[in-house]
Amino acid sequence: MRSPALPVLLLILLLSAGASAAPSFVVVSPAVLYHPHPATLWVHLSDLQGPVQVCVQLQGSSGTPDTTLLRREVLEPHLHLNVTFPAPAPATGKEEIVELHVSIQGDSLNVSESKKVMLRALEPGIFIQTDKAVYKPGQEVKFRVVSLDKDLSPSNQKLPLVFLKDPSGNRIAQWREVTPRQGIVDLSLPLASEPALGTYTISVEGKSHSFSVEEYVLPKFEVTIHLPSALRTKDEKFPVEICGRYTYGKPVQGKVQADLCLSQRLWPLYRETCTQVTGQTGKNGCFSTEVSLAAFNMTTLETEKKLEVKASLVEDGTGLEMKSTKSCEVLPEKITVTFEKPDHVYKRGLPYTGMIRLKSADGSGLPQRQVLLFVWNQGQEKTQSFLTDSSGRASFQLDASGWSGRVSLRAQVSRTAQSQDEHSGVTHEDAFLSVMPFSSKSGSFLHIRDPEGELPCGRPQLFHVDSIFSKEALGSGLKNLDLVFMILAKGTITTIFKKEVSAEPGQRVSISLELPIGLELAPMARFLVYVVLPNGEMVADSTELYVAKCFPNQVTMAFSEARALPGAALRLQLGAAPGSLCAVRAVDRSVLLLKPEAELNAEAVYKALPEFSYPPSIQDESPCHFYWDDSKMETYKLFQDAALKLFTNAKTRGDCLPRLIMFGVPAPRGEVLLSRFTAESEDVSVLMSMPSPAIQVIQDREEPPAPRTYFPETWLWDLVPVGEGGSAEVTVTVPDAITEWEAGMFCTAPQGLGLSPAVTLTAFQPFFVELALPYAVVRHETFTLRASVFNYLRQCLRVQVTLAESAELEVSPGAGDSYSSCVCADEAKTFQWGVRATSLGQVNITVSTEALSSTEPCGNELPLVPAQGRVDTVIKPLLVQPGGILVEKAHSSLLCQEGAEEVSLEIPANILESSQRAHVTVMGDILGNALQNLDSLLAMPYGCGEQNMVRFAPNIYIQQYLEKTGQLLPDIRAKAQGFLQSGYQRELLYKHDDGSYSAFGKSDREGNTWLTAFVLKSFGQARAYVAIEERHITDALRWLRRHQRESGCFRSVGKLFNNALQGGVSDELSLSAYVAAAMLELGLPTLEPALSSALKCLEASPTDNPYTQALLAYVFGLAGLREQQRAQLQRLAQHSVSADGQLSWRRKGQAQKPPEPSWAAAAPAEVEMTAYVLLAYLSQPSVSPADLGTAARIVRWLCKQQNPYGGFASTQDTVVALQALAKYAALTYGSNGDFTVTVTAPKGTAQDFVLDSSNRLVLQRAALPELPGTYGLRARGQGCALVQVTLRYNVPPPPSTGAFELRVQTEPLPGTQNPQFLLRLWARYSGERPVTNMVVIEAKLPSGYSPDKKSVVELKMHSLVKKVEVQPDQVTIYLEQLSKQEETFSFRAQQDFPVSNLQPATVSLYDYYETGDRVDVAYTAPPSSEEDNV
Repeated sequence: MRSPALPVLLLILLLSAGASAAPSFVVVSPAVLYHPHPATLWVHLSDLQGPVQVCVQLQGSSGTPDTTLLRREVLEPHLHLNVTFPAPAPATGKEEIVELHVSIQGDSLNVSESKKVMLRALEPGIFIQTDKAVYKPGQEVKFRVVSLDKDLSPSNQKLPLVFLKDPSGNRIAQWREVTPRQGIVDLSLPLASEPALGTYTISVEGKSHSFSVEEYVLPKFEVTIHLPSALRTKDEKFPVEICGRYTYGKPVQGKVQADLCLSQRLWPLYRETCTQVTGQTGKNGCFSTEVSLAAFNMTTLETEKKLEVKASLVEDGTGLEMKSTKSCEVLPEKITVTFEKPDHVYKRGLPYTGMIRLKSADGSGLPQRQVLLFVWNQGQEKTQSFLTDSSGRASFQLDASGWSGRVSLRAQVSRTAQSQDEHSGVTHEDAFLSVMPFSSKSGSFLHIRDPEGELPCGRPQLFHVDSIFSKEALGSGLKNLDLVFMILAKGTITTIFKKEVSAEPGQRVSISLELPIGLELAPMARFLVYVVLPNGEMVADSTELYVAKCFPNQVTMAFSEARALPGAALRLQLGAAPGSLCAVRAVDRSVLLLKPEAELNAEAVYKALPEFSYPPSIQDESPCHFYWDDSKMETYKLFQDAALKLFTNAKTRGDCLPRLIMFGVPAPRGEVLLSRFTAESEDVSVLMSMPSPAIQVIQDREEPPAPRTYFPETWLWDLVPVGEGGSAEVTVTVPDAITEWEAGMFCTAPQGLGLSPAVTLTAFQPFFVELALPYAVVRHETFTLRASVFNYLRQCLRVQVTLAESAELEVSPGAGDSYSSCVCADEAKTFQWGVRATSLGQVNITVSTEALSSTEPCGNELPLVPAQGRVDTVIKPLLVQPGGILVEKAHSSLLCQEGAEEVSLEIPANILESSQRAHVTVMGDILGNALQNLDSLLAMPYGCGEQNMVRFAPNIYIQQYLEKTGQLLPDIRAKAQGFLQSGYQRELLYKHDDGSYSAFGKSDREGNTWLTAFVLKSFGQARAYVAIEERHITDALRWLRRHQRESGCFRSVGKLFNNALQGGVSDELSLSAYVAAAMLELGLPTLEPALSSALKCLEASPTDNPYTQALLAYVFGLAGLREQQRAQLQRLAQHSVSADGQLSWRRKGQAQKPPEPSWAAAAPAEVEMTAYVLLAYLSQPSVSPADLGTAARIVRWLCKQQNPYGGFASTQDTVVALQALAKYAALTYGSNGDFTVTVTAPKGTAQDFVLDSSNRLVLQRAALPELPGTYGLRARGQGCALVQVTLRYNVPPPPSTGAFELRVQTEPLPGTQNPQFLLRLWARYSGERPVTNMVVIEAKLPSGYSPDKKSVVELKMHSLVKKVEVQPDQVTIYLEQLSKQEETFSFRAQQDFPVSNLQPATVSLYDYYETGDRVDVAYTAPPSSEEDNV
């Protein structure tokens, strides 16, 4: 950018000396200079009588050097100079007020004058676009942030902060210092699987955009209501039409019900009258009727009346219901007169022109009606009469030469017409207008005639300027005058030119000039003209120009076809300016029906542009030093309204009146907005999207159409560069949904932004098949498979429907495996088979339908064979379950050097047929398995605030380990950060207003000390990887400090989850140790008061509980208290259990269970305390070889306890053990050489797994098919490997362990459309403890049944029920606890699909933290007539 001290001199116009008028000067500058854009200064000197020195400077107040904009000597008598310079940046911040100093020194002029101007850094305009306006839990929110300069060119200025807030205002994600690519930032965020539902907000630089998160099913069709735009009170009846259309455009057949309500409001009274209409849609999908207005008992009073129609349409066959609402006003018979776009200022000597419009209640013009115009001035009234044209308008021209002061105009319908109307109950509203004079002492004026309507972009526009100059101003004879024209837009003077006119005193002169209307003037500019007259007076005029909102980049987008078959490969053709980057988006129309969005159009883009205003802080003082009313227009005000600073010795205002004594203060003046597009934080529409399966290569050879399996909501969301040729062609594959896709695109190029018109693509086949399936069945059950074939061609088809043969399905004998039938135009036929599932897992059901060529007629016509889409195949998966209870066993070994082991896989006699399966996994890293299963470390539900943290915290430890060892690859980082972000979103759902956290959030009475400390340290450690809002950490810390006792220990608030951790005195001690550990892990210094007094309390409290000792050893290690740590470790050595080179700890008084050979069996508390001991050994500043040897034995035991997913038995032990293992792995990491693990099967076949540094994080897996049997595991080479054998099988519910009693009963519910039954459960605890920990009930439903949502809501009312999760075939109930007292729980199940040979379903009940305490009971659904007790 050029130095401000060397401005560019763009235009110098020198004129010969004219009349010997007094010397005059005019200097004009914008009041606000926008950095980094160029600004223009205008200097106009006339009639100089000698040389002058001109200097224009910007003078800052903060000691910054002055910026010289112009310094030159002028020798000529006249000067017109246009200076363009780069606007300097504010010295600090975004704004700075400086002085614009003008100095003109010479014999003929001596001027030194300053005015305030503002330097303002112009921030880019921003709009935000999401791929959709509504999301389901677990979906990914894709969004773009677009930065534009004022001229619509892309801004690559860094965005300091982009953040996203959830409905509670928590900041759940943020991105710092984001650099746009050609003005566009493309970001995304995965939503948690159970996020807070409601409205989320994305914020960037003060702009925001919102979207909602809801649980929804996409609508298949939309309901539209057609009503008149407005009703009149005199109407007797009106038409109503209600239509249903599928998203692919076809009509819906179904039943319509509509409630029509008329509300009448006359404050404070409100009355509503309703009526209902019902009917059936016709072949065109519409139901039409006429409704009488008399049905609504309308009052004749002048009340506000509104008709609202609420319509619902129930689809025939499915019973699917969609709704819609529409309203219209009921208007009285009223004729309104208005002045259109009136001029509020008149100029004496020039005619005053205007337009009157006459319109009826609905806004339409009334032609050929007589209107009267009354003009009131100086106590006299004059009347004129006009006739309206075909649009209801009448133009008028008035002679203003005799007017003085304010003039009042009133327009009304002529009285004769009025009296005729009054007989028919019509009322009238007159128009009033007050106009003020333009002040000119000499009576000289300029007037720019207003252009009509919006000016088109890129076309020159003709303007007419009228003028009259008095003898007093001109003197006698003909004079040549310079009219100076300026166009101002977007805070700058865009154009300046002059035109010479010859004027005679008292003669009207009209001139015409053509101006180019370019993009730089959009959407609003100001056109100003002034002249300095020989008498030293300046007269001027200005008008606003409204310019069409156009774009510098012409963008086009088109699909190669407007309609296509699902799965078809199409070409998407994009055109834009060379070098454009195009943002494409296409979404399913169903999403837009569900949540209409603000469209991204020219209006929305212009609204996002930067705003230009005239701050009050730099506005000039009022010339007369007291509050002055607006009784006249003066020249200086025109410059002020245009946000210009005017320096001149010409006369621009009248004399001040004698000062009046007034009390009070001058009224404040608001900012004058110079544009009609202030960037408010309103939603700016979203636009477009492209997941990877969409872009493919077209293949030429013809194949049968692929089955339909891909049903996204957002199809295209991509950034596509068009290159230097200005065009691009992308091959896209149409998704399988039969719907309409709405696509749009915007492109940014160096020359600016462009927006394509929206295009649609209808994905449709003339005929297609749809399947209805249950969610899951149990093996050997039989269900009815229904396939419906739709025909939308104009002729009949003969179709053949085939269910593909499969070894996994048995089709009932006699049903036949193929059907042929006629399906005529706009009809549907349903075919059905009896199907029995014979194998386990996901079974694909494949149904094809084909249009056959046939000579056999369908009705009266020969069937058609369509040219395209002759065959349709649908593949849908069905889950076949084994039933019974899943038993899962894991054998884990850390095999090092020449280690060897045998694993015996025994199968019990009572397993359900063929349900046994086993596999082995081998990894070169002890954290490898956990890394593969970060989202599913436990085979248990995750329904509360503590269990959610098991998805959160391990991500931190594993990332820390991988970072330290240089193994953190981008894909692993992205996966872990995704889990941290969604875990963070979920955990905030469990926060209380006081900053604490509890298992079920605000449904618990109070927060929980232990969980709050856990969240505190986890959020603190996660800050290194994801954006965590600092206030959540400070809130939790504040809450914990409030619950600290004088002794320094922490008070236990809320329920302890795992009561295995409760043991007399040690309760509060172990809790305090845990909180202290959390504070130390957060990084608080040991001298911090709360922490230092907690450590004192821990030192002073002896304990013989090994769990507490393990925690204390870890805390003292973290705090650097070596002696205290050593003492705890020595005490712990007495409780250790050592066997087979492994080391672990057991709770006091806990009898050792006889372990099953091979299988992991430790209780969660044992794993947790052993992990704390490991952490204690590893938290020393330097770990000795002896301690490392001890640690290795502990690690070997911990690895043995791992479940098949890399986690452990429950939540807390999983978190602590993974933290300890990660610390150990980082300490002992070495890039090993080759290492081989050999697995030998019972029959002697061997399989080798080779590990090296390149694949140590790769999970190698193989099935173990020989069951039962003994497998050998052997290691060779340098290093270690984690080898895990997993055995799974299903068994009937085993007898209860004695810890719980559970009874299950089913009762049929008669009188319902589909069979329903009530599932009633009685449960109580019968073990040794007084009460249990949290208890989980998992109630599976029989195949074909689903839970009744309403009854599940009622279940939540039970005092012990903390949460209920509903899946398609299961209800999971979380209970706070169970005691010896029996509790009852019940909910309803409804049949969605009839299934025969129904197998029993199971209800499982277990203690979440003592998973060995469980009971499983089987039950069957009742026959509809009799009860079935189990």
